[in-house]
Amino acid sequence: VVFHVAGDTNQWSKKKAQQTAIHVDGTRNMVEVAAQKGVKTFIHTSSVSVWGPPKKEIIHEDTPQSGETSWLNYEKTKWQAEQIALQASKQGMKVVCINPGSVVGPYDINTYATMFFALRDGEMPRIPPATLPMVHVNDVVTAHLNAVEKGRNGHRYIVVGEHISMKTFVGEIAHLLGKEKLPPTLPKIAMKFFGNFAAFVAHFTGKEPTLTPEIADVLTRKDFQFSNQKALNELGYKITPWQEGVRACYEWLMKEGLL
Repeated sequence: VVFHVAGDTNQWSKKKAQQTAIHVDGTRNMVEVAAQKGVKTFIHTSSVSVWGPPKKEIIHEDTPQSGETSWLNYEKTKWQAEQIALQASKQGMKVVCINPGSVVGPYDINTYATMFFALRDGEMPRIPPATLPMVHVNDVVTAHLNAVEKGRNGHRYIVVGEHISMKTFVGEIAHLLGKEKLPPTLPKIAMKFFGNFAAFVAHFTGKEPTLTPEIADVLTRKDFQFSNQKALNELGYKITPWQEGVRACYEWLMKEGLL
């Protein structure tokens, strides 16, 4: 069995080439070598991002995807990588795609863990208006392992838990940090303005901005729903409360002396 979990979550246009190489060329290399070595099962870590900007409907595995035409390189290349992996399912190798949502838990310092640092340091003046399809990292791992025996060849499985607002998520982080007052929510139009302004400044400084137009786009998406029913039915997938994932992240950061 090969588990292909490598990925690049960067959301800055200046790093498109690196991201494309990792997602597209990297997946193609993995699939080709796995086939050459006679690997029987290939589990590909995809993402709910392959569906592109989510619409206000319940999205399931058979919902038409728009990642192919997304202006976000992350979504486009994750879609391309998934297509490459699924094509290999026609070459005698079992291929199963796992599509996680917003993963939270220990061993994270670059994604949602950054919210701990920003809130601690007073660097979060406003909260984005996004909806997050949260999932505990342990549940993602279990889904991968169960997919080896239970996953169907050529199929994808959405792995998410509860859908919550970014305000609710930040509120839980604030609670763990002992902070009582939350920053206000930033309107969508302002979020996108600041994203574009930061990218403009970065064009001259060459320094990667904290907020980009791509990040602003993702963090203003809300009121959507991904269905996890297929994973529940076929993979024996079970949902850990998202609060446990946030707490596990917090406890790991404390243990490592990062908070």
